[in-house]
Amino acid sequence: MSTDTTIERERKMTTVDVTPIEVEPGETLVFTNDSTKYPRFEIEFDDPNFASPGGKLEGKDEVRVLVKKAGESKYNTRHFTKQNAPVDAGPFSVRSCIGGCS
Repeated sequence: MSTDTTIERERKMTTVDVTPIEVEPGETLVFTNDSTKYPRFEIEFDDPNFASPGGKLEGKDEVRVLVKKAGESKYNTRHFTKQNAPVDAGPFSVRSCIGGCS
């Protein structure tokens, strides 16, 4: 006699604060990472000239991004497991305004 068993589990969800970031041109955004599961990450902007043109936007503990111009840009993050498997998140948004955004 054979018995089949199916176990249905509820999906785990993680909530992340994705409030749009507001900065001024010339300010530095600091993205931090304290994950042990994803020890390395990188940031990629839709507009490559929006922030840190030509800069290295990857790191382990933090990535510093110099905002170069006013406007809005979407960005994605890519986290890497210890085995170097990528996990993508986003898009997120950052808005840069001369004199501050209101």
